[in-house]
Amino acid sequence: MQISNKGSGTIGEINIPQTDNPTPKVQVTNNGGKIERLTGSPKNVELRSGTGSYGTITNAAEGGSVDSLLNKGCYFYFPNGGQKWVNSNAGKTVSDVIVSSAPFTVKVKQGATELEPSNGSYTVDNVTVDSTVALSAVFTSNENGLTADESKITSRWYYKNEKTAADGKALTLNNIQYGVYDLIFEAKESTYGFTTSISVTVNVTPPAEKTAISLKTQLTSDDYTKVYDGTTRASEILPPIEFQLADGREIRISEDYYEYKAESPEQISGLY
Repeated sequence: MQISNKGSGTIGEINIPQTDNPTPKVQVTNNGGKIERLTGSPKNVELRSGTGSYGTITNAAEGGSVDSLLNKGCYFYFPNGGQKWVNSNAGKTVSDVIVSSAPFTVKVKQGATELEPSNGSYTVDNVTVDSTVALSAVFTSNENGLTADESKITSRWYYKNEKTAADGKALTLNNIQYGVYDLIFEAKESTYGFTTSISVTVNVTPPAEKTAISLKTQLTSDDYTKVYDGTTRASEILPPIEFQLADGREIRISEDYYEYKAESPEQISGLY
């Protein structure tokens, strides 16, 4: 059974009680109109993507959260809320919402080949050292519900340590070196405030020869000496020890592997 509210129509109340025969569920779609009140059980109701508003939506099941009424891939969109998109832990009742799928989705390509995701993330395997890996994101606008104009989407690629790899949809890794590249693609849409991110892991095959690294140049002096005020922890005064690969990727050495030594009451140096 389907209930569809189209155009500018208004439905005062929909109340679907829980029954012993939950199949098939009642599919409710609100496109453009308004449904003042909807009450139902997740065993009997499935809220589908649309553009119309709901006054209140309540889960009739004991102790259940109202987001369990959502169809797969749908969210509650709160036009006037601080948190715009919610699909979990929404509570028993939500008010003044739109039920919609995400306004856009993202897929990832390597060159011209679309990659297959696994649990929402992507992996690129068997990459050889010194090769080039060209990644790009492809946006698809939602066809049933709130939809995004691509001109309103800003995006970037960054490493998991928050270092930006590239702004925009495309990322090219030139002369890639051995290791694991943990990347995240993030896209933000300004009209509805929707943000999504996707993890992409690039695994580079170990080369036959050893991988060259070099000590990263610090902004401080070569001996990394700083005036010690007697109160601040040494690790907050001295810069961390960092190496880098040929492609500029950083390798930070944990403080567990080196120590600081006070050479005088006025100065403290790091022993590397």
